[in-house]
Amino acid sequence: MRSPSETDDADEADEWRKLLLAADEIPAGSESKAAHLAAAGGGTIKRKERSRFVVALPLICGERILGVLEGIRESSSFRKSEIEILDSLARPIASALANAVRISEAERLSQTDDLTKLHNARYLRQFLLNEIRRARRYGNSVAALFLDLDNFKQVNDIHGHLAGSHVLMEMAAVILSSIRDTDAVARYGGDEFVIVLPDTGTDLAGAVAERSRTKISNHLFNGGRNLKLSLTASFGVAAFPQHASSPQQLIACADTAMYEAKAANKNCIRFSTSLGREPKIEPDVALPTDVLETDDEKAFS
Repeated sequence: MRSPSETDDADEADEWRKLLLAADEIPAGSESKAAHLAAAGGGTIKRKERSRFVVALPLICGERILGVLEGIRESSSFRKSEIEILDSLARPIASALANAVRISEAERLSQTDDLTKLHNARYLRQFLLNEIRRARRYGNSVAALFLDLDNFKQVNDIHGHLAGSHVLMEMAAVILSSIRDTDAVARYGGDEFVIVLPDTGTDLAGAVAERSRTKISNHLFNGGRNLKLSLTASFGVAAFPQHASSPQQLIACADTAMYEAKAANKNCIRFSTSLGREPKIEPDVALPTDVLETDDEKAFS
């Protein structure tokens, strides 16, 4: 049998456990005034709001307030010992949040092109792997557009590399304005870009390519200096599973179609015409079974 003090301690522990492990999501915009005051740099705030007792502690790491730890109770105000417990929790939570932000930012930067802020080839690889796996599972299509700017070297030669770099940044914005939120754009290298269109066949992909091609040809690029440059791009279109059976094939088929557009006097769109073939791999070295990749990963490495 528990003593009265043991019973009180157990009930308090159960209350804290329910509070910390609550599964219900807190609706956006339901933060208390105390939380807003704490977030604004007001320190620990303890007050009564709408017949509820509220305590809010800022989550501080260094000189930054990363969030607020908020406690709400219906029956009675928070005791000093309870606020001390929340304060002791706030420090490691703030540290964990700061670490999560740093990791997330590092991951984002590792998958982002420094110049255009588009995705890079590393992100493209994983995105395409995931989308093709999903397309296989549900019997959908994935399309890829490979585009290369026409005569872009002349921009660098005539106006300098700084102007050329600015044009590439402008180009990223033009391309992004032509696609859906669910699509992905990556700078593949130099003045080459790849657009991946999930759940998309060749007809819709062709329409997206034409929309992008038209926007590019109608846009005047200033190169950061009011140059008013007119540019065009050549597009290649390929789709999984119609033209390719792996991520690498899909990019290769779209790339080949793009070169056909280049050969057809540029500023146009060409479609891949047949199922691509896997590149021949010479069996020079037998890999251990514990480092073998999946078929998709091996084909796109």
